[in-house]
Amino acid sequence: MKKLALFSIFALGLAAVSCEDFDYPNPPAQSNEQLPVLDASGVTVSAVNAGQTVDLAQLSEAGSLISLGKLDASGDFDATVYEFTYTAEMAVAEDFAGAKTVNCVTENGVAKVSPDEVEGLFHDFFNTIDPSARDAWFRLKLYAQNKDTGMKYRVGGEKTFYASQSLSLVPFDPGFTVEEKYYLIGTVTGEQISSQGAILLSNGGGSPYDNPEFSALITVDAAQAQAGYNWAIVPESTMAAGSGVVMAPTAEFVGESTIGTLSSQDALGNWNTIYKEGTYVIKVNVRPNDAGEFVFSYIPALDNLWINGDGNNWDFANSTMLYTSDYSTYLGYAHLKGGFKIVKADNWNNGDYGGKDGELTNGGENIPVEGDGLFWIEANVVEMTYALSHIATYGIIGNATPSGWDGSTAMTPDETFLKWTVSVALTEGSMKFRANDAWDIDLGGLGEGSTPQEPVLELKSKGSDIVISEAGNYDITLDLSKLPYTCTFTKK
Repeated sequence: MKKLALFSIFALGLAAVSCEDFDYPNPPAQSNEQLPVLDASGVTVSAVNAGQTVDLAQLSEAGSLISLGKLDASGDFDATVYEFTYTAEMAVAEDFAGAKTVNCVTENGVAKVSPDEVEGLFHDFFNTIDPSARDAWFRLKLYAQNKDTGMKYRVGGEKTFYASQSLSLVPFDPGFTVEEKYYLIGTVTGEQISSQGAILLSNGGGSPYDNPEFSALITVDAAQAQAGYNWAIVPESTMAAGSGVVMAPTAEFVGESTIGTLSSQDALGNWNTIYKEGTYVIKVNVRPNDAGEFVFSYIPALDNLWINGDGNNWDFANSTMLYTSDYSTYLGYAHLKGGFKIVKADNWNNGDYGGKDGELTNGGENIPVEGDGLFWIEANVVEMTYALSHIATYGIIGNATPSGWDGSTAMTPDETFLKWTVSVALTEGSMKFRANDAWDIDLGGLGEGSTPQEPVLELKSKGSDIVISEAGNYDITLDLSKLPYTCTFTKK
């Protein structure tokens, strides 16, 4: 879409007077306005477009401005002596909390603002590229400037505003279309565009313009793997029509942890093919990249990965596991030192990841570790990256603990750094576990009302507060050696 040049907007207002005494449209931001105040008695300004829908791109293309307010009555001001100008404010709510200034010009007593500037503020406020209309609020500050002396006054003072109104703003089109639903077709649909057998992809919710990653969990059986499991992606419009855009690969990909691109094609033809039996996650980013292509990945859908290395003497019987909620990012604790690998099973038969400097490689060298102790591991097997966070301390914190929410009460690790204990007097209240006396890494319960009255309490990262309903002296054990992570409370 063609975007109107700012100098074109300025040309429209050659006869207009800028409301802030600057060269429109690139003024410095106004701050700490300190102007003398004039009485606002008898001054009225009407809202011009209240409640209307404003297409920002359409106005920009036409070289037009958005009219906000018109001076209806100047009260006791002599129009031959004073010239009226405006500043606009924009916000997302009627109370104008967090309002931002919008530059304006005055044409024949009408305050106008640039659709290009409003477009920029629209994205600042709503943090979206979705082209759907959204409501925003505008209001005006009014100024009177003496033509002879140049003295400028704020009409009515700092709390006086005019022409408060809500407009429905249609932002600029981002230049591409993202649909609400996408489907996987291919082997499952007899290699036709058909809803029969098609797999609906899912995403994390919200606008797909802002959350464009869609995924599907597929299972390839032995017969399908031998023949080749074909797949492509179609949007809902293509599925409904039975023809149209097909998002298909430009080359065939075979194997594990594959990343590639799909392109928009006008008909069926190319397929991505999987030749290995198993369960996979296929992910597609339906927002096109700069080349107009769609990045995809398919990876084996492993519920867990295993950590094996010097920290557990390379013994799978003592290895810890990483967990995942999306089959891309895997998280978990491990005792590390020297070097280790991230393994795809509890044996060496299914492959592993090595690497260094934060980058993973299939079957690479041992990942080096500085130090000896407990580490929090984050591994992304799509982006092939990893991060290690050393945990020097673990403690309890909360209004049930001796230091309240202001500080942690330290726990003591065993020789594996995977079990931490503390003997402590607790009061009624709540608590959590946290690492390194900070909130970057912490553990809580599975939901509201989690309580240590259960023999063993399951924990999760960033979980809920743990309720202590009975005061007393407790021996507390935090167990990070296996999934799920747990804690036990033994009342003395």
